Amino acid sequence: MPTPEHHPHQQPATTKPPGRDPDPDAAPTHSTPHPHHPKEHHDQHHHPTHPTTPHPTPHPTPHPTPHPTPHQQSPTPPKPTTILTNTLTATLALTTLATLGTLLHQPLLIPPLAATAALLYGAPQLPLSQPRNVIGGQLISALTGYTTLTLTGTPTPYTAALAGALALTTMTLTRTNHSPAAATAIITTTTQPPTLPFLTTLTLSTLTLTLITTLRPKIDPTTPTYPNTGGNRDMTSRYAQLLFTADVQHHQDTAGSGRAYRHMATAAGPAPDRLGPDEQEFILERDSFYLSSVNTAGWPYVQHRGGPPGFLQPLDDRTLAYADFRGNRQYITNGNLDGDNRVAMIFMDYPHRIRLKVLGHARIEPLADHPDLAQRLRPADYDHPHIVERLVFIKVEAFDWNCPQHITPRYTLPELHRALDPIHTRMDQLENDNTALRKALAEHGIPDPTHRTAP
Repeated sequence: MPTPEHHPHQQPATTKPPGRDPDPDAAPTHSTPHPHHPKEHHDQHHHPTHPTTPHPTPHPTPHPTPHPTPHQQSPTPPKPTTILTNTLTATLALTTLATLGTLLHQPLLIPPLAATAALLYGAPQLPLSQPRNVIGGQLISALTGYTTLTLTGTPTPYTAALAGALALTTMTLTRTNHSPAAATAIITTTTQPPTLPFLTTLTLSTLTLTLITTLRPKIDPTTPTYPNTGGNRDMTSRYAQLLFTADVQHHQDTAGSGRAYRHMATAAGPAPDRLGPDEQEFILERDSFYLSSVNTAGWPYVQHRGGPPGFLQPLDDRTLAYADFRGNRQYITNGNLDGDNRVAMIFMDYPHRIRLKVLGHARIEPLADHPDLAQRLRPADYDHPHIVERLVFIKVEAFDWNCPQHITPRYTLPELHRALDPIHTRMDQLENDNTALRKALAEHGIPDPTHRTAP
């Protein structure tokens, strides 16, 4: 049940913008359809060969795109509004912490919490900056410091060093890694603060920091709001329960990763995952995704789905839906879903090298059953001659944000145009300046130095 795969105004490009260093982890770039070539459907048996998108040839620039990738050597500088927001929120947070520390007589907490604030406001998408890590890491480290002091009995520099090391180990075991918290363990060991006031101050301080962090995207929309997608974010327990079969666990054990993953597959609770605001926003921004199903003979089938951004919409935190266009009428996915409605989906953000995997149950329903929804899901400005035949719903079971390794950055033509617009504007300005200079030279009878006569 194919859908149109390439929106005429959202064509992926296979070339990187000029001026970007090659990605050492990037996979080879494959050909994609030319922006003016007729569309194709991946259900067809014969696929015409498409030339790659031509590589643009303007002058290089240090920052050709506003979307830096994790391996970019020269990242795009933050916007002035982001710098201002970081400064104001950090000032507000640290002033609040200083007030709390003064009132509760715990001023030494300010240095490690200032380091926490630097992570929260400078790199909110990192694993170390997540609420679980900030609050849990700080409290666990403080308790580790008190425990170390109780066992050793003497607040020496060696006791403090041991407390810091044990705090790092404890945070690793509890998956609450937050490196600034190691200093908190050292403070509790060396200064021996009263337990209840110290823990109260620490709890209020970390809650204040995380609360202010959650308000930043509302103050400055340019603040990163995607969850940690750098490869260290914990996958959901439901995702692990569904995919970490006995055979998979055998290979994990053989490779040495089984122990780290085992708690995910055995976690209590079979409840399906629910898509949060980050997942829903990410899906709405995509102009394509990959959908896999399995037929009754056990053969998997993967199909590309494409349209304008937002053609696939979250209806709620567990339901996705899209309008299915008439294609080559092979209906392979339709038939597969009759036998097994389980599907897997992959959503790609190539410029940022982010991918989201979703598992769910798909069902097909006629347009007549949902006339209002059918109108909502039909892309209004999508220039495609085919009609919508049906609606497809996916009930989400689990999802996982995946690491950026081996994702080659690719850019649509509009993304390239936005990145190159400043270069084109600068070139036009320089050409106008050169024209004016040549005219001034001619008025003064000075030969144009760029026009050389033959000897």
